[in-house]
Amino acid sequence: MLRLLLRVKYARVEHFQQLFFSSYKTAAERCSKLFHAGFVDRTPLPARRGQAAAIHVIDAAGINRLREIGVLIPREWRGKATSPTILDHELAVTDVLVSFLSGEARRGVDGPVYERANKHLVVTLPQDVPAGSIKPDGALVVDHDDGRLLGLLEVDRATMSKAVMHEKFSAYREAALDGSCIEATLTALLARHNVPLVEQQAAVKLLVTVPSAKRAVQLAHIAVTLGLKNFVMLAVHDDLTNAGIFAPVWKSALMWVQDAAQAGVRLLS
Repeated sequence: MLRLLLRVKYARVEHFQQLFFSSYKTAAERCSKLFHAGFVDRTPLPARRGQAAAIHVIDAAGINRLREIGVLIPREWRGKATSPTILDHELAVTDVLVSFLSGEARRGVDGPVYERANKHLVVTLPQDVPAGSIKPDGALVVDHDDGRLLGLLEVDRATMSKAVMHEKFSAYREAALDGSCIEATLTALLARHNVPLVEQQAAVKLLVTVPSAKRAVQLAHIAVTLGLKNFVMLAVHDDLTNAGIFAPVWKSALMWVQDAAQAGVRLLS
């Protein structure tokens, strides 16, 4: 549990339950013990739907415990105090990472490669691109029979305008067109986790979770317009976290646009 908090920074009881326990009650009791022992700290997220959610972050005593057993501690381990809106987004990133870990555990994968946003997880763009760099919300590495999937993760809050999302997707497009930008980022990611490069086909995708199908269609339209129909993969956030990372809920941008057209949805510019 402490190792998980070190990696994801913020977690609710439900996240621990999904990975480690058969019941919510058992997970909550273990979280309480860790809190009262001083290994974790917790703060409430403002009540929604009548019930406040406790957010857990690792504390200094928890870090010292991990050091005692030889865990390498990154310099940016401490979860920072932040606004409820940002915390909501941080927890949504944890949702996806925990779903990924749960899926990998079911496949029998020990120690899967994943990261959340940090100072090392940066895609540096070509020099002629004004944006300079992109900082994804996370990254995932999945090995399967057909090759290796290297996924850059963005968790959309639907608070950004279509114009802003167009700029973000445009930056990813420049990185994808250059090729070496994303390759350098993901090669460094694998090196940080001591994962060898392999002589097999590797697919790079931008994985985007969205709060609703309507938002998915909006972003899919932007992606298709920019020529990113097979680079951008979208999933409705709740569908993904309820079903697991390997459930067939990811669709290419083009598939979302086609589905919307078949349903009679007009894609307005």
